[in-house]
Amino acid sequence: MVPGRECPTFGVAPLLFVPILFSVQTAPMPPPLDTLAAWPGHWITVGCACGRRAHLPTKMLARQHGEQARISELVARLRCEKCGARPIEAELRDDVQTSASGYAKGYPGGRA
Repeated sequence: MVPGRECPTFGVAPLLFVPILFSVQTAPMPPPLDTLAAWPGHWITVGCACGRRAHLPTKMLARQHGEQARISELVARLRCEKCGARPIEAELRDDVQTSASGYAKGYPGGRA
């Protein structure tokens, strides 16, 4: 104890608080799993009642609609180019079956 530095109430020296010279940085939060940002490099395969199937790359959809666009809302807005109906099925895939030239089957613009 340092003379003259005692606490009048407890009779002991007060605690000294040392400032923290470093900070802990946390990793950025991952994007929500229902957004396009969470699935880069994946494809959304949608099917229509008329039999048409389309393979849409999430990278292309993210450029057009933003990375925070929700996949479920995007699929709900899609329409078939052939008959104009909404999709009856949708599937998120990490790879699509491609043709011999390397282009995704059902994707008219080729690779994204």
